[in-house]
Amino acid sequence: MSLDNILEDAGWYPGREIVIDRMVAIFEQRKFKLFEITKYILTLFGDLYLCVHENIRLDLRFEIFDGDDSFNYVNFSNSSVEIVERFFKDEISPIGLLAFLYEGREIYSVDEVYVSKYGDILVLSDLGIYRFVDFNDFLYKVGYGFYHVVASFI
Repeated sequence: MSLDNILEDAGWYPGREIVIDRMVAIFEQRKFKLFEITKYILTLFGDLYLCVHENIRLDLRFEIFDGDDSFNYVNFSNSSVEIVERFFKDEISPIGLLAFLYEGREIYSVDEVYVSKYGDILVLSDLGIYRFVDFNDFLYKVGYGFYHVVASFI
């Protein structure tokens, strides 16, 4: 499946732009940094839930869910943000979560996805902290299954 198909299946389309006022309110409430690149990514991709690989989901939704199958920005830990900032010596803001599923159903691991003020994507994983050139690079590598293979060399 191509990256375009993955995005379209999640509800994305060329020219898509959403209002992110409620997302901005969450960032302000949690005292997360909100860069122009963050706003841009959220305007284009916010509120999407992408099946980026057979057992990998990228959750960019801001709704609150009670079940174990979804997460939201309220769950981001300020201490996690500080850890990633210290590691990269860079200012960041959260943009989503990567959920890894066991047999397509049960979540067994979740990675936090951040964007730096320069636009590179940083992922806090159980296996380490990874950097991607930009959001397109990140989507491509996750979507084609290169995430844990390629990221370990970055």
